[in-house]
Amino acid sequence: MEQKIKYILTDGKNYVTLNNTNRPKMTENETDAFLFKKTAAKNFLTSIPKALSGVEWQIQPVDESKFPQSAPAELEEVIEQDANASVLEEKTDNPPEQPEQPTEKAKQAAAPKKPKRRSKNKTEEEQGTEEQPLTLQLEPEKPDQEEQPAEESLEAWVLGIQEKLLFLRKRSKELKHEYGHTMLELTDIYHKVELSRFNVVEGYKLCKQLQDCLQRRRNIKNEQEQIDKILSCSFAECANGKLERHFELMKNRQYKPRVLTDLFEDIPEE
Repeated sequence: MEQKIKYILTDGKNYVTLNNTNRPKMTENETDAFLFKKTAAKNFLTSIPKALSGVEWQIQPVDESKFPQSAPAELEEVIEQDANASVLEEKTDNPPEQPEQPTEKAKQAAAPKKPKRRSKNKTEEEQGTEEQPLTLQLEPEKPDQEEQPAEESLEAWVLGIQEKLLFLRKRSKELKHEYGHTMLELTDIYHKVELSRFNVVEGYKLCKQLQDCLQRRRNIKNEQEQIDKILSCSFAECANGKLERHFELMKNRQYKPRVLTDLFEDIPEE
């Protein structure tokens, strides 16, 4: 059986192959390596995409019959054409001192093939569809988020914690200012009740204003207590649920009257 020689690009461990969208990528499986003609392999190395740069690729001959799947001839020709076009652009921008003369075989490979004659029964729409060239995108693939190094993910996680802690400290200062303003409001209401004479309507309005102010103060105190607990707890307390249990107790706690117990007899328990 005649041995069919093709060439692959490898650094001894990795191999150049194509994904489902015909973009070049690296693989560790030799049987998945893309089979080049020798000229196409050389031209590919002259316009290597960024995704495969930084690797010392070597052209290595192989027996085509040992590979379960071989690349279609049309795709191989497109690689040669795209690579030759990139080389021509590079030579135009930066002409080398001693340009290499392309071989006759490379010229024939780079030249576009004439479309085969179709039967007269073929419609113009079918011919236009079949004559569309197969393109190969040599742009590097965008890495997925899952392929990011673990160090980067950990660094982003730490930065996120720092930002949240800075927000909590800033919010704590705002709450202290709001609490001080609320206490001044309560002082004014207390003195209004102490020093004024008022009817039933005015008394209700003062009582309602006092209730609103006291409820705002309670919300401020609860939020401030939660922030103080978060800033003072350790990672171990966050992990074992101690912080969560503390917040749950805050929701269920009730006020126990000190002296005027009769005032709270008609208040339903939650």
